[in-house]
Amino acid sequence: MQEVRPGVFITRTRHSANSYLIFAETGPRAVLVDPGSVAGAGDLIRTLVAYGLRPNDLVAILLTHTHPDHAGAAAQLWEWSGAPVYVHPAELGRLRQGSGPPLRWLGRLRIPPVPDAKPLADGASVPGFESLVAVHTPGHSPGHLCFFLPEQRIVFLGDLLLRVDGRLARPVGLFGRQGELHLASLKRLLRLGAEAACFGHGEPILRGFSVQLATFLEGLRPEPEWLRLLRHLPDLLRFGLGT
Repeated sequence: MQEVRPGVFITRTRHSANSYLIFAETGPRAVLVDPGSVAGAGDLIRTLVAYGLRPNDLVAILLTHTHPDHAGAAAQLWEWSGAPVYVHPAELGRLRQGSGPPLRWLGRLRIPPVPDAKPLADGASVPGFESLVAVHTPGHSPGHLCFFLPEQRIVFLGDLLLRVDGRLARPVGLFGRQGELHLASLKRLLRLGAEAACFGHGEPILRGFSVQLATFLEGLRPEPEWLRLLRHLPDLLRFGLGT
């Protein structure tokens, strides 16, 4: 794990998006944002143990959305820690039931069920970690959430935006992105005034994020989704399908 801000650590396991471990300012309490894929669950637990985290130190497992590279390991982390798993109500059913492809070699795309998963609505504080607030940002998925620490002005973005070779980029529509809804969520993100941003894919921005986001939004131009998909295919392979 690497500390990117005081009390905020980033790590990544096989076939996974970035995972973030956030510690409370007082006491050993911590939350985990996006535990990653089912293939990396064991590695992530070993990393947490090696860092000295005990199962009961984890008070919540937070999912930005229920794509397998973000949510596949949620069940294993829930079983290991006993910490509740939170997701937006729009994606709660999928997580409770689990999902996955029938082909065994695509097993890394599986999401084992978390029957006891709990809903976390827009604007709600995370139970047991009230300084962290859920922000509904649909478009990449119906119940996509960002998580915002207002006092530190840091936001955890999931797949609302990617950071590719130092540049901001929208996720492509391979997983059903809705362009206008996604754009509205980006504008809402700008209004948060975040200074730092932690991405599901790509390195964090630790200062000046809102300025970069405003510039990015000003430069957006309409573009056919098939063209974006073709242009960003190498990034898809690197960040999702082939890593």
